[in-house]
Amino acid sequence: MASILGYADLLLANLADAENRSCAATIKRNGQYLLELINDILDLSRIEAGKFDVDFENCDLPRLIGDVQSLMQVRAVEKNIQLEVAFEGKVPRTIQTDPKRLRQVLINLVGNAIKFTEEGQVRIRVKLLRQPAAACLEIAVEDTGIGIDEAQRAQLFEPFSQGELTISRRYGGSGLGLAISQRLMELLHGSIEYSSQIGKGTTFLLHLPIGSADTLHLVEPDLLMEPSQDEPSDRQPTKLDCRLLIVDDRRDVRYVSQHFLQKAGATVTTAEDGLQAVSLVLDSISKGCPFDLILMDMQMPEMDGLQATAKLRSAGVKTPIIALTAGAMRGDRERYLSSGCDDYIAKPIEAHQLIAKVAFYTQTLSLEEVQQMRSLRQAKSQHKPAPDAQAAEDDTSRELD
Repeated sequence: MASILGYADLLLANLADAENRSCAATIKRNGQYLLELINDILDLSRIEAGKFDVDFENCDLPRLIGDVQSLMQVRAVEKNIQLEVAFEGKVPRTIQTDPKRLRQVLINLVGNAIKFTEEGQVRIRVKLLRQPAAACLEIAVEDTGIGIDEAQRAQLFEPFSQGELTISRRYGGSGLGLAISQRLMELLHGSIEYSSQIGKGTTFLLHLPIGSADTLHLVEPDLLMEPSQDEPSDRQPTKLDCRLLIVDDRRDVRYVSQHFLQKAGATVTTAEDGLQAVSLVLDSISKGCPFDLILMDMQMPEMDGLQATAKLRSAGVKTPIIALTAGAMRGDRERYLSSGCDDYIAKPIEAHQLIAKVAFYTQTLSLEEVQQMRSLRQAKSQHKPAPDAQAAEDDTSRELD
């Protein structure tokens, strides 16, 4: 998938003919759909196997809701329907939850609402419910769409189920989104319910326990909308001036990454595995022209990315290393950072994200600042309990390129 989407991006950047660009855009759009399906299947399999973690942290509630609205606004505009947000009364400024997973649930529900609504509106409504035992946050996603009939309701939260064949053909989808959303809400200690009328619309209700209302800082929020990644930017393209090493056993991935980085101004060398990478890095240092940054795939033959990183760090190499992998399983990021990597990029890699990350570590931060950040992470990791060995083995057992 990294190769398919990468080459689609490459074509879009170089094609001038409108029909050819449309063909390349179709390849990318369907590739992204396939990637979403793969991620959904992996999420569901990890949840069912009990190997899916949620990370609770303080979350800015208005910002999260605004982020969801901005991300989904483009889809609503394309269908000429309104996407609105309403806070009913005061709500907590921050809540304890996993913002990534709550956002995933909301994006799925809002996406479905937009998909099944031909005219009218989709509304996200947020309010605080005060209960005797504890406060509860209610988030409703309401639409004026086609509704859900009795036959569909019996299997609504079943994987790969999307009601009648005619609906599946007309609207598309894998039928995994609601199954995953229900299971995610359970992991967040919450629940998901719905009500619906044929031809009038559907409302999904999320209930999320958030502790005692007495300890919450309640506000009447102004919606904080984050810019959508799909929105065009007026900023000038980032220019690079650095020497990079790309290490990946897949030739297609190396080629696509090299193309975009060289186009941005970087000087790029490539390696097929960790063993070759270690040799190139040490040779460049001995010749007095070290690399400014290394992009290191984690799963490769001969010597993988973790082994290569460990070997370079033991040899005293201070160069920033960014891990590249599609194996975004539980604990991956922490494992890569604790092994000596400085950051993490998941495949398939978006060109603008890759260039921005490289610019940050080669032009925004000094090498001394990168080393200080690395030292602080390693000091903190030494005080944490060691991860379960079997979990680590399970987490690295699969990777999709």
